[in-house]
Amino acid sequence: MVSPARHFDAVTDEERLLDVVRALVSELGHQPALASVGPAAHLERELGLGSLERVELLLRIEQAFGTRLDDRVLAEADTVQDLISALGAVNGLPAVPPTRAGVATRAPEIPSSGIADGSPPRKRFKTCCGIAAGQTP
Repeated sequence: MVSPARHFDAVTDEERLLDVVRALVSELGHQPALASVGPAAHLERELGLGSLERVELLLRIEQAFGTRLDDRVLAEADTVQDLISALGAVNGLPAVPPTRAGVATRAPEIPSSGIADGSPPRKRFKTCCGIAAGQTP
């Protein structure tokens, strides 16, 4: 990735990036997909952007923002949010994890009893292993 040409404003530049995506989708004649353009939109499934269209999109983003994105961005981006995150990362902002509709963004809860708390008490360990008090394994 190359250094940014200017300061990145997350709110304003996110909307600019969405405008770049909308323009390409419109030029490709994917009018029904225009309503789907948003951060969570899947580039291929919802917007109809195959590999060649992604190359064109990446070039337009680089031109619009005066910066160069790594080629991995092209291969790894699934959603518009992935592109927003990559653009922000190039411009010194922390990467924002991709969000998908209906997917929880917090870590799963871990049970707070037993082994999850750390090493089990000696008595519980012996019980689990079938070792009676006073016996050695």
